[in-house]
This record gives sequence, structure tokens and C-alpha cells, in this order.
Amino acid sequence: MQNFTESWKTCLEVFALLLAAALLSFGFSYWLIEMEVSDDLDDFILSVENQLDTAYQDLRVMDALSFEQCDEKGQEVLKEHMFNSIYANLFFVRSLSSPPFEFCSVMGQVSFDLSINTKPKLWEIPALENTKLTSSYLPGQSYQDLYMWHQGRQVNIRRISLLSHYSFFEPERHSDRRIYIHLGDNELILDIGSLDGDGIKSIQIKSDKYPIEVTSVIGLWRVFSLSKTYFLPFLLLLSTFILLMFHSYRLRKELHKSIHFRLAKAIDNGQLQPFYQPIMNARTGEIVGAEALIRWILPSGEILSPAIFINELEQSDMVYQVTTKILNDIPQDLAVVLNANPEFRCGINLIAAQIETAKFSNLLAQLSEFGYPAYHLALEITERSPIQDMTVASANLKQLQELGCLIELDDAGTGYGGGQYVQQLPFNIMKIDKLFIDTLVEEENRTQVLDAYVGMAKSLNMGVIAEGVETLAQSQALLSRGVCLQQGYLFAKPVAAKDFVEFWQQSQQAKLTLNTEH
Repeated sequence: MQNFTESWKTCLEVFALLLAAALLSFGFSYWLIEMEVSDDLDDFILSVENQLDTAYQDLRVMDALSFEQCDEKGQEVLKEHMFNSIYANLFFVRSLSSPPFEFCSVMGQVSFDLSINTKPKLWEIPALENTKLTSSYLPGQSYQDLYMWHQGRQVNIRRISLLSHYSFFEPERHSDRRIYIHLGDNELILDIGSLDGDGIKSIQIKSDKYPIEVTSVIGLWRVFSLSKTYFLPFLLLLSTFILLMFHSYRLRKELHKSIHFRLAKAIDNGQLQPFYQPIMNARTGEIVGAEALIRWILPSGEILSPAIFINELEQSDMVYQVTTKILNDIPQDLAVVLNANPEFRCGINLIAAQIETAKFSNLLAQLSEFGYPAYHLALEITERSPIQDMTVASANLKQLQELGCLIELDDAGTGYGGGQYVQQLPFNIMKIDKLFIDTLVEEENRTQVLDAYVGMAKSLNMGVIAEGVETLAQSQALLSRGVCLQQGYLFAKPVAAKDFVEFWQQSQQAKLTLNTEH
């Protein structure tokens, strides 16, 4: 059943693609033909206007000729004038006193009634004085021509053949085209083509100067025939477009899966929150501080491990956004604790880039001016990325110390800094990494590095905090070395602000109870 559904879905997709290609090719073909017909009609109107302009000039010249009567001399005058005319068309002339339809032509005196037993309708040409247009058949002719009348010293007529100048209308296309030419008030004077019906669209063009209108009908079959030429190119174009869109969709989907995109979205949605891990005085059991550690809390409540995103965070500008959030959250999250213990310190991790510019120190200085308790902060400088400009970093750290912050070297001995950081930067406290704490019980006689760091810190009048303390044996070994400040799962995991405050209150209550018993 599933295979049948997939096959049916594929057939529908193929059909949709073919239909789209057919519709596009048809629409494109229609547009091409519409543009072609519009241009052709514009050209035709312009050609007819030029013909009529020339005819008017010819009639003006003919009116000035020395024509007296329709004898051999008069016929020669008309013949010479006809050959001098650009289009060498038929001319007729009569004097004002001659009978209405008795004209002289190059063939002699003729009785020429344009009306064919019906009074012709003469259409005024507003722009030309004493000049009119009409249409009629010549004897034996199946189509009408235009005739321009001009009355001056005499009545002058010139024929303008429309059909002979409609060059863009190929005879082989008569079956799928239809052209109508109207004179004046919708008087049909020419109908070309054998297309039945109204087609799919009619295009009309009017002359601005003469009472002439041309209408062309676009036939369905003509558009369909042309569309077959473009069907395959559009099919290929659509297929390529769909493949590109599918590839783009996959890329966007992968992007949305990428840790950078998800992390940025999580920050915007407030999913990154500080958790607090207590720092204990292992000798007295007192909570003397905490470290704010960022955690990513999914909408489901699941907490993602920092290992998934911390590197991406520290390598992007998002780290400033997150650090600012932690700064703003600490006084609110730990208000109860900070109000009860003026010496309580909460640690915040900073990377090298944040102390190599004055951006962070200036921000904290501005906050302090508005009452921010910077004296409750301990700024932990990690060794995960190298500090390039020690001079600038040292100056910024000293500015932070002046605001009341303690400066701590975090993860001492595990990164780029080594002894250089301790020598050149104004640290108050050294935090010894779990890597060295584990040597206290896992490997005998391998604590030389740990002992060296503890000794170096004491010689430099720096405090020491041991990180990653997980067992009582480790804690006691550290106490024997004079390291009282300890942090790790032995005491508590990082917890949300509310849980940390409850843990602190319980600790305070236990301390009060113990003092009361003694």
C-alpha cells in the first residue's frame, strides 16, 4: 500500500511538472505573439498614415496643375503626375462644373461612381482642410480600397491600396489570423484571414490622425503551435529550478540543524539560562561563592550539555550577548544571598577576546554607575583561547579590579597561558582544574604539578580554588595542602537559581542549628 501511495505521489508530481511547463510555454508564446501583433499593427498604422500623408501632398500638387479638360494634353499631365508620385497610384480629377461622377484619369474620361449605386459616406479629416476619406471597390475587385478626396480649384481623388502594404500578413498564416480594418464609425473596409470565432484576444490600434482603426485577433491554435517549440526548454528550466529549490531547501534545513543557527535562536527565545554551582569553604562548610555556568534548556525541559555548544558560543559574537544576560541575571537570581553576605562572589567566565577590548569593562563601568554590585563578581579568565595583547588585557583587568571585581585564572595549567598569564596579568585567585585534582587519588606520587601550582599561587599571594572535587578523599587531600575553597559535585551540581538559593538557605539553617547546639 505504501509503495502504491509513493508511486501515485510521484505520478502526480510528474504531471504537475509537465502541466506547469505547458502553461509556462503557452503563456510565453502568447506574450510573444501579442508583442509581435501589437508591433505589426503599430507599423501598419504608421505605414497607412505615411500613405495618406503622401496622398494629401499629391492631391495638393495635382490641384495646382494646369489641367483644363480631359483631352490628350490633360491625360499627359495626369500621367506625368502619377509617375512622379512615390507610390504611383490612381488619380481622378474633375472640374467643379463637371457632372458629379465624370472624372478624368490617365485612361481618359471615365464615369466612376465610387458608391456602387449607394451614396458613399465621406469621413472628415479634422487635421486636413477640405479633405475626406471614403472606401469603395473598383470594378472586378473583391476588397475595398481607401480614397482620399480633396477639393480645391477642382475635385481631386487618389486611391490608397491597403492590402498591398500589409506586408507582415503572410498568406500561409491566414488560417490562424484575422485582421479587421475599420473606417470612421466602425465601417468595415477590409477583412483578412480565415480564423473562425473571436480567438483568445483582440488587439485594437487607432490612428491619431485619420479615422482608421485596425483590429487583429490572436488565434488559439497559433499560440498552441508556438508553445510546442518552447515546451521542452521550459520543462528543462523548471526541472533545474525545482532541483535548485530542493537543494536550497536541504541547505536551509541543514542550516536550521546547525549548532550556530540553533544557538542564535535559543538565545533569542531565552533558552540559555545561568545555573549556579556553589564554592565551599570545605573546612567550615560555608558557601562563600558560586560560579555562573550557562545551560541550554530545551522547550521539553531537557538540558543540553555545554560541550555541545560552548565552543561555538565562544567563537562567535553571541558570547557578548550571553555574558550581558548573565550580568543582568545575577543580582536578581541571587538577591537573597547577596543581601545577606556582602563578601559573596559569583564567578563569570570570560574569554580572551572579551578582555582584549574595553567593551566588557566599559559595560560593567556603566552598570556600576547605576548601582550594579560589581564587588560581588569574580571574573574567570579561561585559557581555552590565547590572549594576543597582554598589555591591553592587563589594563582592562585592572580597570575591572578597580570596580571591585576579583580576577581569577580559570583552568590553570590546561590551556595556552601557562606561567605567562600569572606573570603578566593581575590575578587574585587561581582555579586549579579537575585534571590535576583527579591525580590526588587516581595516581599516587603524580601530584607534583598540582603541588607546584598551589605553591606558586601562595608565593604570589593568590587565593586558590580547587575545581572538580568529587570525592571526600580529594577534599581532605586538598585541605591537607591548605586548599580550603573547593567546588565540585561532592558539594552540589550546577542548579537553577531558585534551587541554588534554597540550597544556600538550607546551608545557613544547618549552620545556625549547629551554632545553637554548641
